[in-house]
Amino acid sequence: MSDNSKAKRKLILKYGKKCFIEALGLRTKEEINQELKLYGKKQRKIMDELTYHHILEKCKGGKSTVENGAILRNINHQWFNRLSSEQQKQINQLFQEYKRKLDNKEKFQICVSQLTTKGVKKAKKITVDVKEYISIPLKDFTPEEFKIYQEHKQKRNERVFKKFENIER
Repeated sequence: MSDNSKAKRKLILKYGKKCFIEALGLRTKEEINQELKLYGKKQRKIMDELTYHHILEKCKGGKSTVENGAILRNINHQWFNRLSSEQQKQINQLFQEYKRKLDNKEKFQICVSQLTTKGVKKAKKITVDVKEYISIPLKDFTPEEFKIYQEHKQKRNERVFKKFENIER
C-alpha cells in the first residue's frame, strides 16, 4: 500500500469519508454534476472516488501525512489543480483551518444513570470526546409518517397497559 493510500485511510478515519472541497462548500453539487456529465459511466465512477491531496506539494518536499493532507474527490482534485497558485494556496489554508476546527471540538460531559423501578441507580458523569462519535441527524416526519408513528405508539401503549393490568390483579 502506498504512502498516499495510508495517509488517505488515516484522514478518512479521523475526518470522515467526505471531500473537503464539498464539506467547505467551495463547489456546489450542481457544478460538480454538470462536469461529471462530460464523462462516460466508467470514467464518472473514477472521478467520484476520493483521493489524497498534498497541501505542501510532494515536489516541494511535502510528505504523505494526515497533517499535510486533505481528502478530495477526483473531480474536485482536477478542478483544484486548474486554479491559480494563489487560489490553491488560499484553499489549502482553508483545508488546514477546517482540520483544526474538527480537531478542536470541545469535550462535553453527560450524566449516565441506570433507571430502575426503585429510582435512579449508579448515576455518574462522564466526559465524552465529540470526535469519537458520529452524529445522526434527526429526521422530520411527514404528516403521513407522523400519523403512522402515533398509531404505532398508541397500540404499543395499549399492550403495555394491558400487561400492567394483569399484574395488578
